[in-house]
Amino acid sequence: MSHTIYTSYAPIYAASGQAWVGLRAWSTVERWLSEAGWRGQQAADLGCGTGEVAAVLAQAGYHVAAVDRSANMLALAQATNADSRITWELADLADWHSAPLDLVVSFYDTLNYLTELDTLTSLIAQVGAALRPGGIFAFDLNTPSEYITWDERSTVTADNDDLFVYNVLHFTPESQLAEGRIVWFERAAGGWRRGEETHLQRAHSDAEVVGALRAAGLSVQARLDLLGAPADLATATRIVYLAQRLAAPSS
Repeated sequence: MSHTIYTSYAPIYAASGQAWVGLRAWSTVERWLSEAGWRGQQAADLGCGTGEVAAVLAQAGYHVAAVDRSANMLALAQATNADSRITWELADLADWHSAPLDLVVSFYDTLNYLTELDTLTSLIAQVGAALRPGGIFAFDLNTPSEYITWDERSTVTADNDDLFVYNVLHFTPESQLAEGRIVWFERAAGGWRRGEETHLQRAHSDAEVVGALRAAGLSVQARLDLLGAPADLATATRIVYLAQRLAAPSS
């Protein structure tokens, strides 16, 4: 991941309401866990961003380690979430402080930002080691079916009286790397202020994800869309994965 993303863009992310994707994913996961009769107390939110999911987890009774590598995103999260059940941690996903956990979540493209398969595999192994037997790892991913539509496409993500945000999207099938150039204009004294960040992501295939999970001792329990229906692996543009820790990692 670039060290410069989610710096000047952090308040724009918050102002444009993009946290809804993570909240929607958690709602889907929470419903699945409830229907399965699963319970837990200790959780981690990897790539917590501005903290909305961590706050909901805390309200549900979890003690949450909320981890993000962007100091600006964490500052916004802490400014709006004072729940004592949340511990905020500024760390790269490769270096977060792991402890025995019942639940690990990671939403809204966080794992897509891991642009090397080895890095994804290493993180999943770390999650597997941190989870107690029976623990759950829930995360979402943009799929190759989503990124193939990033063919020099532009999308508007916010358009109101004080803020305009658009993304210029590009995908390279040979490398499976996707680039999003985020450009915004926010109202400032006397006019508008322009900002820009470029974000790089990778399309991880289902086979790659499942292989990494199995190697970490995690078994896929469900693949869902954001509304909670079983995901169609051939066409889904975003998949919510639920994987459970087995008694011991695979050898």
